[in-house]
Amino acid sequence: MVKVKVEFLGTISKEVGVKKMDMELDNDIDKAISSLKQVIESRAEKPLLYTVLINGANYAMLKKNGETIKQGDCILIVPVIVGG
Repeated sequence: MVKVKVEFLGTISKEVGVKKMDMELDNDIDKAISSLKQVIESRAEKPLLYTVLINGANYAMLKKNGETIKQGDCILIVPVIVGG
């Protein structure tokens, strides 16, 4: 487990009721994202669309490259903006 800072941006912060929190997460990206998803779903009243950035990089790209979550990483939960 590693300690990280999690920031919820835009409408996500309103839905989960907090802008920032410190968390302990598994260093495995899949397990960490699963834990974050559980926190978000338990706090939000409706399903949310969001993407996860770890130190500014999309988590899917980091996972693809075999990266892990490290002590002190900053994880941003960013709302997906759609339109047409």
